[in-house]
Amino acid sequence: MSNDVVVDIPIEDIRAGVRAEIDSDLGGIAAQVFEKAKASTAFRDKTGRLRQSIWIYRSKYKDGGYVVYVKAPHSHLVEFGHAVVAKDGKVLEHRVPGKFFLRKARNAVRRTVDETLRGMLGDAHFGKRR
Repeated sequence: MSNDVVVDIPIEDIRAGVRAEIDSDLGGIAAQVFEKAKASTAFRDKTGRLRQSIWIYRSKYKDGGYVVYVKAPHSHLVEFGHAVVAKDGKVLEHRVPGKFFLRKARNAVRRTVDETLRGMLGDAHFGKRR
């Protein structure tokens, strides 16, 4: 008689199941970021074109996920700020500060997701985010 015990754990099946569970929640999380970015009061949008250009789509890369994307050609100027340029082309010394509407939307949703995970897993299992 032998005391050897063999345990066969289907790690790949578990990994696939966890990924499928997470992927099912990613669409809802991305939709929350999308809605918060569209509803943002961080910037003034006279024509409404910046808000209308915010889109959400499924990533085409192998890791999957969703992407919240702004198609407006001036969105990076609103998000990150820019130098002030006079009509004669001269760059003035002061800058227009960024409004960070996408970053604020992402951070707000990240906090709610973190709280949800903390509630599901408990504090001891929830690592610190860098």
